Amino acid sequence: AGGFVAYGRVLGQLAVSRSFGDRAFKDLDVSGGAGATPRMARLVSAEPDVSCVRWQPGDYLLIACDGVWDVMSDQEATDALVDAHMQTGNMQLAVEQLVHAVEHDRKSNDNITAIGVRLDA
Repeated sequence: AGGFVAYGRVLGQLAVSRSFGDRAFKDLDVSGGAGATPRMARLVSAEPDVSCVRWQPGDYLLIACDGVWDVMSDQEATDALVDAHMQTGNMQLAVEQLVHAVEHDRKSNDNITAIGVRLDA
């Protein structure tokens, strides 16, 4: 589509596109300058990635923003949540421990939001 990624960001500026806003990154003229034939590109999309999975009672669901995913893999974050929940028996405390680890131990520089759910029948 054109454009580039620098410092982990689209055009060196945008890490994650939000559904609303960031319009300049969604329809960008990448024709190459004055006199060139206009060519528009969509560098980012607000369309979500969707997966359908089968779950079983006792599985966990972790929904988090890029402040978490920038510094932890899916597995690391899930392991941290499950371990903390097993130790405390309290999902709120488990999520608070995860967010604390992301901010203080992993030094995330982005916004940090997390929701943890234990799926039961």
